[in-house]
Amino acid sequence: MTCPHCGHEVQGNATHCPACSSDIRVVERRAARPTLRDVIVSVADAESPRGLNRLVFWGLLLVGLTGVGVVVALFLLPPEHLLIPDIQPVVSVAPELEFRVGTSRVVTWGDRVIIVVRRTDDRYAALQGTAPGDGCFLQWDREALHLTSPCTHAVFDLRGNVISGLTTESLRHYAVFVRDGVVYVTES
Repeated sequence: MTCPHCGHEVQGNATHCPACSSDIRVVERRAARPTLRDVIVSVADAESPRGLNRLVFWGLLLVGLTGVGVVVALFLLPPEHLLIPDIQPVVSVAPELEFRVGTSRVVTWGDRVIIVVRRTDDRYAALQGTAPGDGCFLQWDREALHLTSPCTHAVFDLRGNVISGLTTESLRHYAVFVRDGVVYVTES
């Protein structure tokens, strides 16, 4: 072994240099410590393509898990007919193009049943869809322009007023509006 201080050749397992008396073990321990160059090389290895690939992998995994979470959340949302009426201010009836003049649609809004009639191109009527008192579902008579109850034979006009039958209670009204080509019902 050669002494790092003076360059003298040291024989055997000597711990000190015979020429300059330097402790050879201290020099060996200093040589074992990482140098600044060793630290810089290890940082450069961390920024290598392998390290970048690992970072990209974890980033893509995070984005994928977020996407799956969004899909699951949307899947678990309740369908439109199960939404709470107090929170849901409107209910969708139908696209305007599919709702012809003179026809009716029945929609549910929470526990309420609503019958919507398209009277003209731009006029609609939305009324309670069950007969007062017995809760029988009303039917739209297109020729007579009336709502009838098959249970009590009560007849109502499109304003909800009783025309004939054994009831004096009028039907409840709802407001109708069209937005972006879709017919909606809301509280009046």
